[in-house]
Amino acid sequence: MKSLIFVFTLVQTVVYIIAEDEKVNNGHPDSGLISVLLKKILDLEERDREVDNKLKQIDVLKERLDDAQRQLLNMKELEHRLQKAEEQIQVLVNNADNKNVNKSAQLEAVDDNGTHDTIFINSSSPFWIRRAVTSIQSRQTEMADEIAELASFKNRIETALKVTATKKRKRTITRKAAFTAMFTFSPVSNTPGRSLQFDKVDFNEGNAYDSTTGIFTCPVSGTYFFYTNILSLFHTGGVETEIILEGQGKGRAHAFREDNHDQGSTAAALHCDAGQRVWVQIVAGSQSFGHTFSSFTGLLMWQDDAATNSN
Repeated sequence: MKSLIFVFTLVQTVVYIIAEDEKVNNGHPDSGLISVLLKKILDLEERDREVDNKLKQIDVLKERLDDAQRQLLNMKELEHRLQKAEEQIQVLVNNADNKNVNKSAQLEAVDDNGTHDTIFINSSSPFWIRRAVTSIQSRQTEMADEIAELASFKNRIETALKVTATKKRKRTITRKAAFTAMFTFSPVSNTPGRSLQFDKVDFNEGNAYDSTTGIFTCPVSGTYFFYTNILSLFHTGGVETEIILEGQGKGRAHAFREDNHDQGSTAAALHCDAGQRVWVQIVAGSQSFGHTFSSFTGLLMWQDDAATNSN
């Protein structure tokens, strides 16, 4: 364009010189020559504009070609990254199927330098690639959640198993204590507020029950279970008994029927310290049916662990 302006200026100068020369020689310029020159100038100017347009079109085409080349490279890179992502997903699926949850299983592809390799897409990427990448990323998220849930569940199970094993070790009974006692006679008479002396000992593991007093003495600290049943005599107004732990009532049995016998029973699970005593006493009524119709039973379910006993 600059060259054309120079030519135009040069032609104007030449025309001006010719015109001045014609004025000197003939007294007026040659209008025909000027017209021809002006037409040539206009033609040159038009051609210059066409050349400019062509150059602009070439620049646009060149830019489009560069964009196409970049997009092609980007597509190849995407295909490579997609393949790596699919391989990673397959590894995760296999690990999940084998229930081999491993912290080293990663949801992102990792390059040779140890850095996370992320797939980048933009709006200019083909739709099918964007959709495929979105689907893969969504599946990666789902797999991450599933693996995290499995790992969490596994940790909870392992923790629960450890706690259970610890509790089992702590609750292992190192001392055995259990008894059942009844009466060798009937009827049984006793004063309310005093222990019933179940004198017929059917079973006494650990010898913690004293048949002469009717009192069970806890050999160790732990959780115990006690049960008693009582059979009332008819026409005596009934009878009411209670399980007693060191003077504190823990459960009552009531048996009353005016015209016949009646059976009452009660049970209690108690925590007892070593040396504490448990017995059954009459609360109301003074007589009950003896022999094997009335009984007293107790047993150690589990012993406290050493730490509890030390406290």
